[in-house]
Amino acid sequence: MIGPATEAGLLLEPSLVETVLADLGDEPGSLPLLSHALFATWQRRRGRVLAVAGYQQAGGVLGALGQRAEEVYARLDELGQSLVRQMFLRLVTLGEGVEDTRRRVRRAERVAGRGAQAIQVVLERLAEARLVTLADDSVEVAHEALIGSVLTGGKSRRVGCFGQMSCPGSLSGLLA
Repeated sequence: MIGPATEAGLLLEPSLVETVLADLGDEPGSLPLLSHALFATWQRRRGRVLAVAGYQQAGGVLGALGQRAEEVYARLDELGQSLVRQMFLRLVTLGEGVEDTRRRVRRAERVAGRGAQAIQVVLERLAEARLVTLADDSVEVAHEALIGSVLTGGKSRRVGCFGQMSCPGSLSGLLA
């Protein structure tokens, strides 16, 4: 973290590294979350300084991805929000007794027929925010953590708004 920041001409507040390492813990698969949190921190930098305050505003390692998802969702109109909910329902395989996982969907399935232009715009916004990954022929959720922390609201899917889409104004709990 220090090396790349220095190479980019950035300065780190001394306590930032300690704070990030404490948040990371020993969780496997946390590198994409770290990357997202540091990018969000960089977006909130003061001049050349990456600060703990910016990191915390971004949501830290565990919250930055979810916060970004909610920000993107809130900026969409009603049609865009509806399309995002539909997309994420298609991009997740619901596990029975196991974790829900991301599922790759053929891009042609998502961007064909009625509303294709609106779907393409929403996909591009999600990709710009690093929430989905677009390949030439496919779309998938960029991070499993997005499924666990945002789309299920951190809860079991056994209760909640799944199928009813009754989580207006938020992605949180979509798959709960």
